[in-house]
Amino acid sequence: MTQLEFRRLRGELWDASFISRFGKLAAKLYRQLYKRDPKPRRSKSRTRADVFIYPCGILEQAYEQLTGAGVPLMKPDSALARGIAEFKEERALDRYLQEQAAKRKNEAALQKSTKPTDTPVDATPQG
Repeated sequence: MTQLEFRRLRGELWDASFISRFGKLAAKLYRQLYKRDPKPRRSKSRTRADVFIYPCGILEQAYEQLTGAGVPLMKPDSALARGIAEFKEERALDRYLQEQAAKRKNEAALQKSTKPTDTPVDATPQG
């Protein structure tokens, strides 16, 4: 299993610093256990460098050691964190503008329905 596959299975976002530490620790654990380097494999995109294959248990141990030591998955000042914050701000602004447009539309419809009519209304009951 590659690091990317492990991260996708967990459904988490990691910044570059965590990915780097995770890979170094996983390789260290692999070397300690198997006394050799992890096996490389061509990346699926073929445009990147080779990726390394690890047993799932090695990746789990590396993850547990890093998170247990308090290493954050994403630092607040990382490029990924800033990108997510910008995206949330844009989405919040879009949502606010949509809400305001809907509010104005509702107010206009309400004013139109409460506007006095030119024709008098007959107050006598029909029946």
